[in-house]
Amino acid sequence: MFGFTGTFFLMAAVCCVFPAMAKIDQAAAMRKAKECVAEVGWNEDELTEMMTKKTPPASPQSKCFLKCMLEKEEAFADGAINIVAVKAGLEEQIEDQGQRPKAQQIAEECNEKTKSGADPCEYAASYLLCMHSGFKEAGIDIPM
Repeated sequence: MFGFTGTFFLMAAVCCVFPAMAKIDQAAAMRKAKECVAEVGWNEDELTEMMTKKTPPASPQSKCFLKCMLEKEEAFADGAINIVAVKAGLEEQIEDQGQRPKAQQIAEECNEKTKSGADPCEYAASYLLCMHSGFKEAGIDIPM
């Protein structure tokens, strides 16, 4: 289904979707990503375009892809972010112990900022965008 280039971009998307996924088995990550692409009716071209242009998710499918990936990592369930799982993932992934408390604080703040009864795909995408911005502003490094 995915060519070399598509696989590369898909893998990059998987690692960027959720920091806790950065160190997981690549084959497992690819399997999960392919499952999510199929589940949400997305395609390789849209994913590749998002990754090459480094644009935030805009289509309903791209946002639902992010939600699906979070669900597969048990970081999203019953329409909400599982903040305990997110914080545990950050604890594992952030190598600089001094950055961990700030990263976890950002995760909690983003959870509060983005909580809503709105569409779960919108919520998941908003949460991840908030985390990305917060980490970038705080200079927090996530290993990829």
